[in-house]
Amino acid sequence: MKISLRFKTNLAILVTFLSISIIFAAIELPFQKQRFQSMVDKIELVLHILVQRDKEALANEIFDRNARAMVIRLKEMMEIEGMLSIEVFDDTGRLLISHPIRRISRGGESVLQIPPEQNPEIRQLVRQGVSALQYCQEISVIGERIGFIRIYYSLQEIKQEQLFFHLIFIGLLGSVLLTMLVVLNFIFSRTIIKPITFLRNAMEQVDRNNISRQVDVHTKDEIGDLTRAFNRMTLELAGSQEEIELRNHELKENEKKIDRVRLYLKNVIDSMPSAMVGVDGRGVITHWNDAAEKLTGIAPEKAEKSRLDEIIAQTDHPGNIAAGAVKIIDQAIKEKSIHKKRRIPVVKLNGTRYFDLTIYPLYRGDFNEAVIRIDDVTDHVRMEEVMLQSEKMNSVGGLAAGMAHEINNPIAGILQNAAVIENRLGSFDIPANKMAARAAGTDMGAIRSFMEDRAIFTLLAHINEAGRRAADIVRDMLGFVRKGDNSFAPHLLDKLLDETVNLAGSDYDLKKKFDFKKIEIVREYDPHLPEILCEKSKVQQVFFNILQNGAQAMADKRDARDSAEPARFILRTALENGKVRVEIEDNGPGMDDTRCKQAFEPFFTTKPVGLGTGLGLSIAYFIITENHKGSLSVESPPGKGARFIIKLPVLKMGDLNTS
Repeated sequence: MKISLRFKTNLAILVTFLSISIIFAAIELPFQKQRFQSMVDKIELVLHILVQRDKEALANEIFDRNARAMVIRLKEMMEIEGMLSIEVFDDTGRLLISHPIRRISRGGESVLQIPPEQNPEIRQLVRQGVSALQYCQEISVIGERIGFIRIYYSLQEIKQEQLFFHLIFIGLLGSVLLTMLVVLNFIFSRTIIKPITFLRNAMEQVDRNNISRQVDVHTKDEIGDLTRAFNRMTLELAGSQEEIELRNHELKENEKKIDRVRLYLKNVIDSMPSAMVGVDGRGVITHWNDAAEKLTGIAPEKAEKSRLDEIIAQTDHPGNIAAGAVKIIDQAIKEKSIHKKRRIPVVKLNGTRYFDLTIYPLYRGDFNEAVIRIDDVTDHVRMEEVMLQSEKMNSVGGLAAGMAHEINNPIAGILQNAAVIENRLGSFDIPANKMAARAAGTDMGAIRSFMEDRAIFTLLAHINEAGRRAADIVRDMLGFVRKGDNSFAPHLLDKLLDETVNLAGSDYDLKKKFDFKKIEIVREYDPHLPEILCEKSKVQQVFFNILQNGAQAMADKRDARDSAEPARFILRTALENGKVRVEIEDNGPGMDDTRCKQAFEPFFTTKPVGLGTGLGLSIAYFIITENHKGSLSVESPPGKGARFIIKLPVLKMGDLNTS
């Protein structure tokens, strides 16, 4: 509860005046008591004089038992103001007469206790309901007791007078005190309370940011000094506030700059393709960028202020990354050097991915921290593998071309010699044949009959067919591996498709994975298909990649014994809205929607590690869409095979040049 200064001041003045009043009352009470006793003493003296005056006469009247005379005398004595009653007793204490008259006890019993030796006996008591003075005097003559007289004198008037003077004293004292209270309150209010109230109000305004508030100085005392000190303080505070506001403005501007720099750095770090993780010396994460969230699926709000090993344990990455990071963080901080760990393999559901781990130590006073950079180098690793494979294939292509030329020479010799044998054994018109037959003791007819009986001519026909087929395979291989000149020429797609089927069959014979010749080939070609302008080798590469993938998928399905249905390719060609449509459909296991959407992405493969690079279909997609302005899509109901649809525009040479 708040108590005002005015109330406290008034209370202090009131308590002071009450204390003064008590002191005055303490002084006045003994005086009143002394005055009262003085008046009582005067009354006793008057009563004593009165009794002594009439003592002798009263003694005679008592002795004579003259009641009449005693009554007259008592009446005269009662005329004195203040008398209540007078009683006369004999020497034994028996009441003889009283005024006012009161009934005497029967038998004259004693109603007065004989007073002690002291004479007279005086005491104060209550008589007839009022305060009275009792005066009892022995009446004697020549030392002989005659009787007693007892007078009751009223003290009520004296006490009332004393009370009146006491009340007047209190009233005067209270008036003086009240007047002094009002005067002092006014003086204190003007000289102390009012200036302090002004100061308090000014302080409240200062508290409400009115720091320049000034208070008028009306006195030259301590309050005035306090007011002047307050005014100086407010002026100094106003100056300090201006300086503080200036500093605050500078701080806010600096904070804005720091926030902009911090936001800029955060955006730079978040926009980096590498996962950036900041950790302190205890392994607690201090920063987690967007790439780290994308890599792990953990939001920065959850990762930051948590331990690195605990967060990594919540991801689908195995512990080798966390173990590798935690292990070399301490080492990097202690050695104050950058540490790297390259190509950490992580086996996931969609295959093995590779990561580079780099630890950058940071120093900030006594606090040691580090930045972990995690780079997904899977594409780089696979690109290196593809480049290595490409170099290998280039070498194999050159070797295949050389081998094809070398193979062509003996094939030509075989075909030529088979034709010579057939000519020498089956022709009757050549004189040299007849001469040789006669020299051997036979003729050409017998020889021909023998050759027909033993099916020699049929065997020779088979040799010629096999030789021509071998020559065709070599020619197709040379056409496939030979570096093209990026020239477009008219070609029939069904013919290119058949050549690619023959080449794919030879490829699978060599790999010993699956006999392509056992795959049923169903051809549904449009006989009126026009030629289109295309790069033969690149279109054949597209067909080859699709056939190769389909054969592998059907082989995997057969190995898994999912179906007893024989492997089959359905090849379709048709003219559709100014485009040639080519469909290659297999009856393998097919793909779900997710894999269909990813089929043409680089490095995506469903084959085991080491059996595919994941680039075959992406290269095919690039050749069709970019080089030939066509389209390539796949339809694959799960379990019902896959259908690849190629659409190439029918272009004239002029249209191709414009495109």
